Amino acid sequence: MRKSRKTSDYKQARSFSKILLLPVLAGVLITGSTAYAVGPTPPPVPVSGAVGPAPTISVLVVPNPTTLAAAGSVTYTYTVKNVGPTFVPMTGVTLTDDNCATVTYVSGDTNANATLDATEVWTYTCTASVAATTTSTATVTGHAGDLVATDTASATVNVGAGVLVAPMIQVVKMTRHPVLPAGGGLVMYGFSVTNPGTVPLTGVAVTDSKCSPITIDFGDTNSNNGIPVNSTLNPNETWQFACITTNVTVNTVDAATATATGNGMTATDYGYATVIVMPGAAPTPTPTPTTTPTTPTLPNTGIGPDASGTPWNMVTFPIALVAASLLLFALRRKNAMQFNK
Repeated sequence: MRKSRKTSDYKQARSFSKILLLPVLAGVLITGSTAYAVGPTPPPVPVSGAVGPAPTISVLVVPNPTTLAAAGSVTYTYTVKNVGPTFVPMTGVTLTDDNCATVTYVSGDTNANATLDATEVWTYTCTASVAATTTSTATVTGHAGDLVATDTASATVNVGAGVLVAPMIQVVKMTRHPVLPAGGGLVMYGFSVTNPGTVPLTGVAVTDSKCSPITIDFGDTNSNNGIPVNSTLNPNETWQFACITTNVTVNTVDAATATATGNGMTATDYGYATVIVMPGAAPTPTPTPTTTPTTPTLPNTGIGPDASGTPWNMVTFPIALVAASLLLFALRRKNAMQFNK
């Protein structure tokens, strides 16, 4: 049976639709737009004419153990998810780790169709010998037709007597408008930042390659009515961020970078979202109708606009009628006088 859409990922995508764009508060560092910094290669920008929506994928890698007193064996567990709100199914999913050669699929394809479907969570593992402090970077790729989704995740294993556990952070980026009409328009991005490790994180910073300012929405459970109080991203705590840009006119791949500090070390993660602008000419705006002002006029009196006075045909007719009546009266009176003689 397929999994219910009432999974944590689906709830996360739905919560994105409720973003309130609250201002940055309580010293949480949220920075603006930056160019692509040192980091993994983002997914390719879809060619013109693509009709999307594009897929979005995420990966998380967690080592066990997280520290070693001396050289030893470490098992990495990878979690791969199909990211909403579109949940585009993906085929040809591949996962590699630059410091662990044999990454093995474990479970998650519930219907055995070799497709990373909506709400499915695929799990992989890999075991490697670690002789010194090592940072492993996992890269996952998925395909939806000609469209490609990519994500990366890093985890550090510290080796040595008395070493501290390295911090971990994950950012998942989503877009409310994965497909825009011809000509483009406004896009709202959502960023879900999680602490999947065991070390509390401070100095949380989120940057975006093409959108600013970024605002914090909610998530700090040590808070008062959603307003961060301790500004610490605790283990298994998730903070939500948002950003709006209004000038997306071509197919775009947008990168987010999340950083934070824990145990004196910095954790970094990247997330990507693709926006597709439908092919064709932008619609011509409907012109605003204009009304021609009308000049007030006098009531119709039968007088032409060029007349200089009273129309005499309206005056002479009553006069003639009175004169005729007087003449008739005079004739009748005269006749009556002659008859009396």
